[in-house]
Amino acid sequence: MNMQPHLFVGILLVMLAGAMCGNCMTPLQQVQTWKWENAWLVFSFVSLVLIPGFLAAATIPHIGAVYSQAGTRILLVPLLFGFGWGIAQVLFGISIVNLGMALGFSIIVGLGALFGTLVPVLVQRPEVLATAKGGLLLAGTAVMVVGVAVCGYAGRERERTETIQTVRSSGTGYTAALILAILCGVLAPMVNFALAFGDEIAKQAVRGGTDPANAAFAVWPLALAGGFVPNAAYSIYLLSRNRS
Repeated sequence: MNMQPHLFVGILLVMLAGAMCGNCMTPLQQVQTWKWENAWLVFSFVSLVLIPGFLAAATIPHIGAVYSQAGTRILLVPLLFGFGWGIAQVLFGISIVNLGMALGFSIIVGLGALFGTLVPVLVQRPEVLATAKGGLLLAGTAVMVVGVAVCGYAGRERERTETIQTVRSSGTGYTAALILAILCGVLAPMVNFALAFGDEIAKQAVRGGTDPANAAFAVWPLALAGGFVPNAAYSIYLLSRNRS
């Protein structure tokens, strides 16, 4: 089967991104001298403010003009979706602490993938679902969710003792921790929504001379800045409460 070069590169990049996403919390488990809130505040600033801002400045010509021409209403769309995603990020950190990496990650990623894939299609192009491409999309999503559920079950069995001890020591019941993880999974795809429904900003960037392959970098700083707000607020709250 012949595969177009750009498609092959895209698949490789998605696989690389998935591997990095799946391991992004591993360093947090190795931090011994800082409390969670110290590490999370630095993580949030670097990943949600510093890097997106640098990428936008490096790839989007006249980024300020792009935003001013887009208008306030259009700019608010990814910002607000990003804020909702930021709440999910806070819940993600709490869920990992209370449920363990395997179970918490499986629930959140599974629900995030489900809603993040289907909602933009249902809102913007529902007719696609009636086609062969739509059927393939639905089948792939179902397989992915089943796979994540199996991984979650296996991880739960492996981490049963550790998870119970963690939940008890934190004073959070398992059911409450599970509800937080599910809520996180529902809110997590809002970063997808920020890109999908903030596409007018990307189009404005292309009209301003940006390479279409880089146009999404114009949306990222807004969406992730919205996400930074709840992450920073919760971290600062813990820093104050714990005197850390």
